[in-house]
Amino acid sequence: MGLVERLNSSPFPKKHGVSFCSFDGRQSQTFTFADRESSSAAQTWQVLRSEFDQLLWNTAHSHGAECRERTRVTRLLGDQYGVQGAVIQDAEGNLAEIQAQVVVDATGQHSLVGEKLGLPVTEHSPERSALWGYYENAYRDAGQDAATTHIFRSRDRRQWFWYVPLRDNVVSVGVVGAADHLLQGRGRPATVFEEELVECPIVLERLVDARLLGELRASGPLQSISRPGAGPGWVLVGDALATLDPVFCSGVSLALRSGELAADAIVAALSHQQATAAELGQFFARLSARAAAHPSPERGLLQSAVQLPLVFRRPS
Repeated sequence: MGLVERLNSSPFPKKHGVSFCSFDGRQSQTFTFADRESSSAAQTWQVLRSEFDQLLWNTAHSHGAECRERTRVTRLLGDQYGVQGAVIQDAEGNLAEIQAQVVVDATGQHSLVGEKLGLPVTEHSPERSALWGYYENAYRDAGQDAATTHIFRSRDRRQWFWYVPLRDNVVSVGVVGAADHLLQGRGRPATVFEEELVECPIVLERLVDARLLGELRASGPLQSISRPGAGPGWVLVGDALATLDPVFCSGVSLALRSGELAADAIVAALSHQQATAAELGQFFARLSARAAAHPSPERGLLQSAVQLPLVFRRPS
């Protein structure tokens, strides 16, 4: 779709690897993608999600997709045979019914289709949360490592920090830990973040000359979960399908790959005039097979999710 060319000409820093470090800066291992991948996939980008998402939106529109902004789905249309569309509402409050042979849920971890249909959720890890913000003029490595993602473990080993260089001399810095530890009874996010920085001196050292842009933010829950991948007239992709602990930074990859495979399954299903759970669910089997062939954090998550029953309940 021309996205790679646009990304190559964009100001997004080019990423060549990931580094895992202890709280005092000792590197346990640095993973350079080119050591394992000889194709152009050995280099990726550190993107600002809002700008990357806008790029995806603009590309879809330029290829003929009908795109509507400031519009929300209020309920699903369907019967005992499956989902058949949705009711949407625009910014002025006007409602409209959209008939569809297949509804793709890309609404994120809370999953609109999952909620409306009461899909079972499998939990794979304890609930975690994050405190994070954008810092200007933070320390950056030189040369090819300038855009390397760093993962730092805290002194007490219960929390970890991400350190992600972005464009315009900005670095995203966040701490991840148990939700009840980070967010309950410890005061303002800024106070908690400062306390956690003390437990990871190497990150504190990198922020000595930095300036926080805006305010620190709280995110959560960051829980690894999975749902059934497809049913009659619907498929789930991205975080709606499965979410992972962000230490592996695989959310965007999972979203793009699941979307690509789901699109192929939808085309095949419509060509057979059978938007059934079995036809649409073929994408999920291929996604799980890819994860099995390339061991990664997704492997166990997807393999357990693919065993869930494909269910449908009449939308309320």
